[in-house]
Amino acid sequence: MKISRPNPLSPTLWPATGSELSSVTVERMEIPKAVAEAYAQLERGVRTIVHTDRVSYAAPVNFTESMKTPRHRWFPYKEGFSPSFVRSFFDIHAGSRVGRTLDPFAGVGTTALEASLCGGDGVGIEVSPMAAFVARTKGIQLSSLQLTRFRALIGQYERSRKLRPCPFPNNTTVTSYFEEPYLDALMSVRGFAEQLDDETLADLFRLSFLSEIEPFSTHRKAGNGQKRKTRLLYRDLPGSPLEQVRAAIVTRLRMYADDIERTPRTGTMLIEQGTSLGAVRSMDEASIDSVLTSPPYANCFDYSKIYLCELWLGGFFKSIDDQRAFRESSMRSHVHARWVARHDDFGSRVVDDVIAPLLDRADLWSKQIPEMLRGYFRDLGKLLHDLYPVIKPHAPIGIVVSNSSYGGIPIATDLLVGEVARSCGYAIDCIEVYRYMIPSSQQFMQVRDRSLFRESMVVCRRPQ
Repeated sequence: MKISRPNPLSPTLWPATGSELSSVTVERMEIPKAVAEAYAQLERGVRTIVHTDRVSYAAPVNFTESMKTPRHRWFPYKEGFSPSFVRSFFDIHAGSRVGRTLDPFAGVGTTALEASLCGGDGVGIEVSPMAAFVARTKGIQLSSLQLTRFRALIGQYERSRKLRPCPFPNNTTVTSYFEEPYLDALMSVRGFAEQLDDETLADLFRLSFLSEIEPFSTHRKAGNGQKRKTRLLYRDLPGSPLEQVRAAIVTRLRMYADDIERTPRTGTMLIEQGTSLGAVRSMDEASIDSVLTSPPYANCFDYSKIYLCELWLGGFFKSIDDQRAFRESSMRSHVHARWVARHDDFGSRVVDDVIAPLLDRADLWSKQIPEMLRGYFRDLGKLLHDLYPVIKPHAPIGIVVSNSSYGGIPIATDLLVGEVARSCGYAIDCIEVYRYMIPSSQQFMQVRDRSLFRESMVVCRRPQ
């Protein structure tokens, strides 16, 4: 069943009857009948709610709003979603009762932080040591005495004339993304933090340092890595590189202090650094009231490359082995690691039996993509299996995903997540579509029916 406003992208995902499913025409190839039939079967009986009929880059599930919201704005993280989206999930799907909320792919902690700001208990698990640090720091509470000391330390840093920088990391790629005077100035912020005897206050300085890395770099995040900036805006700022960085850090730290004072948490917040594929098993049975999460999208993005500078300059990676270990413990959502076989008892039948065999024969930019997709849904299946005893009966689970396309075949991640969830015993409430996307030019030319290029949330529940 589908509820939607008029949608120029075609509100009907796939034709509903077998006679109409011979194929879906695309400009350079046809989507095979087996794929179309499989998607039609997965969608049958699923309520799809379309919240927008526009193609756009903006949606409630992105981080734009967070950059204007106290505490959430402390670190730019484009992969996160908005605080109001989290609250609307509580209102609509959890009956306004926040309770104990889990995010097994916590990122920088939007779900856990917002749950704690609403008076609930926010729990997050995050594999990235950098993102886990950011999430924990955004939840910091300070007593009035600590807040006074923090403001005094900001003044002390602002007046300091001799700041000792931390050593540069042993990664020439990272250091090449900076002009040396600016890298010196940035590392002096971390050096100042390392000298503080109060770890909580030191973490606030460390976070301000991480947040200013990209503004003072010659490169910016772009796609699955870094791209040289066309203009270095920091060069237009007054003062020396040290003075420019210091001014930016002081402004940011004062914002932190104001947000801590004006936006106290009324609930608890716990962030665990590690892989959700193992951590969930150690949680108490029936201890979670709701789950809201967004696993890494199956789009071949490698977060150890996207946040390369922050991970190395922040000291989270000290060697290539650290980067390799991070990749191997992460979700199988990219092709930049070689994972050992795992979770073969879980996964998507449609991916394993229909989509992956077709992609095995397709002309793809990486031959690892079919195996990545098999592994992606096996990892999700294992997580959903482990979550089942941990959540309370009828507890809502919201899984935000983005569909993609390889070799002209749309990967309907939301429908496939629903398939995997059903196989683990969950009931599917609905799929909520928040944004239609503009695919890559190659995929745009290949696929005519673009209604599957969307960002959405799969809502399911443990029935009993």
